[in-house]
Amino acid sequence: MRPHLSPRHALIAVLATAVLGTGATAGAAAAVAAPGGPVRASLRPLVELSAERALVADEVAAAKWGTDSPIDDPAREREVLDAVARQAEELGADPVATARIFRDQIEASKVVQRG
Repeated sequence: MRPHLSPRHALIAVLATAVLGTGATAGAAAAVAAPGGPVRASLRPLVELSAERALVADEVAAAKWGTDSPIDDPAREREVLDAVARQAEELGADPVATARIFRDQIEASKVVQRG
């Protein structure tokens, strides 16, 4: 029997899987010699930050509740994603993969806000 996951915990699991999967598809898998290798260790902070971000989605939803603040704001999302891609490139990271991670986080936050 599988344990029941709350929607929040399921969302965190999905985000962690997406983040780890993105790292592997970006060519990182070749550098992992064994489970728990250096790439997975280096992704741990990213996974932890992603999980923390998912946990504040409730607070964002509460702050927007009863206001005119939209859940969807394509112009603002594009600004954020463009800035993230620029920063990733400056740091030597893959800007496309990094923007994809942030896009996924934005979409996950919207799911919580609509709930």
